[in-house]
Order: sequence, then structure tokens, then C-alpha cells
Amino acid sequence: MVSRAAVAQDARLVDRRYLIRREIGRGGACVVYEAVHRVTRRVVAVKQLLDHHGAEPVLRARLLREAEALAAVSHPNIVQVLDAGEESDGAPYVVLEYLEGRSLEGLIAARGALQAGDALSVVKEICAAMAAVHDAGVVHRDVKPSNVLVMAGSHYESLRGSRVKLLDFGIATAPRIEEAGKLTQGNGVVGTLEYMPPERVMGGPEAAVAGDI
Repeated sequence: MVSRAAVAQDARLVDRRYLIRREIGRGGACVVYEAVHRVTRRVVAVKQLLDHHGAEPVLRARLLREAEALAAVSHPNIVQVLDAGEESDGAPYVVLEYLEGRSLEGLIAARGALQAGDALSVVKEICAAMAAVHDAGVVHRDVKPSNVLVMAGSHYESLRGSRVKLLDFGIATAPRIEEAGKLTQGNGVVGTLEYMPPERVMGGPEAAVAGDI
């Protein structure tokens, strides 16, 4: 079996339309590439499952559910979904707007605690994003610094007035909430323990709007 990474290096094409340029991010289950549409030449971000997760039906369905959740919300503080589908071998992919910035996690690691003005500016934008998400009937379920992208000046001296984007809706509940639960049943508690509501850590009810907040 030829790995998806090898295909990306040789054919460098996703679904015959998106030309892969380089890897720009990687998580526990997915990899994100910078790519360009062959016809429009628009630069985008293409998200796919890592090779060793490609055959897992829950993760495949969850990736497409992320596209559904994002499509339900349109807001300047939320990453925009542009396309989604499956390749000829059934591998799912999601196409997102290409963003340049630094994660809030990376900024905190580099600078330490944010100044009060910077923190308030960032949190205000995150709250605006979550309000739009919740108004659309979506619950993110994994709000944390690594899922917040800050787009500031080249040196990031000040974050006041910076645009912030909420990312990674991989475990979000989509508008069809009754179906979303099926993608997490049998897999234990989903989310990141450090940022999870205590009631969920203790095995309580499924996270709702209050859990995000």
C-alpha cells in the first residue's frame, strides 16, 4: 500500500483539483497541507486523515462532520470551510481557508502570560466566535489555546485589535446533534482534559454550550 504522504509528494494532487505544496500542521489524527486549486489558483488548506487512521470509519465520518459543522456557521472569527469530499479511494478531505498566524498556545509558550489588554482583546474575539457557533446549534467541545489562531503583526508586540480565528471542529456537534453522538460512543470522553468541564471528566452528561464557555 502506498502511503498518502508518498502520494502527496509524487502526484501532489488531492481529488484531481488541489495541488499540494507543503505540510503546515499535524495533530493526533489529521494532517493539514497548504495547497492551491488547479483552476482558480486560490491558496487553501487541505485537511486529511493520517495514513494509519485512514481505515477507521469513526474518524473518517468525524472529519466530514467537521465540514458540516463549519458550514453551519459563517463568522469572521471562525475558519471558513470551502469544500469537502472523498477521493477515489474513499479517503475524506476538508478544504479550509488558508490562514497565516500563530496559535495562542505558541504565543503563551513564547511570551508567558499575556498582558491584560492583549488577553482581553483575544478573549473578546473567541467569545464572538463561540456566540456564533452556539447560535447555529453547534458545540465545539475542544476550545483551547492550540485551537485559536492569532493573526497579528509580524512581530506580535501587541495583540490588541488582532483578528482571532477559532479552529478545529473535529469533535464538534453539528446541527444534526442526535447523529453526532454516534461518532463518539464507545470511544470514552472526547476533548482535552486540561480544558474539559469537570462534569465531563467525571463521566457526566455530554458537553453543551456551558462546556464550551
